[in-house]
Amino acid sequence: MSRTFVPLVGSDTSEPYLVGHKWGYQTAEKLRQNLDTLAYLGVILDLGGSDTTGQLTASYAPVPQYRDYALNGTTMGGITTEAVVYSRTFNAGTSVTVRLRNTTASTTAATSTTITATSVTKEVLAVTLSASLADYRLEILGGNASAAVFAWGYLRFRRIPT
Repeated sequence: MSRTFVPLVGSDTSEPYLVGHKWGYQTAEKLRQNLDTLAYLGVILDLGGSDTTGQLTASYAPVPQYRDYALNGTTMGGITTEAVVYSRTFNAGTSVTVRLRNTTASTTAATSTTITATSVTKEVLAVTLSASLADYRLEILGGNASAAVFAWGYLRFRRIPT
């Protein structure tokens, strides 16, 4: 990834950055570059789940040790929201599907593909947040009487470079 900016410079006393001042354009430029990097790395919120506690669910159910988060899509200020989910099944004859559920409006914010792999599969899902405050949690579907399914994940908020 490469990011470029128009340099911050001060040319005379009418400019916001004065040559020779302790808080000069070099300091401001370093701060801007660092803040941009932090915004790209983002914030992570654990959604719960487990790679050791399997589930057998004929309909969607919360993952083990799930965590609810109250989020408002209109106050995110252009931040990209992604659900990073991991899932696997005990037996390839069964399947697992994971979704991020808006429990306030009973809508789905993101859904994984259906996985039949016995090794861990990672997916990054684009999340659509509601325009008002709503609670979100990770849910799982799958398994049968002889084979459990597993899922866990986190929410990632970050600013993607344009």
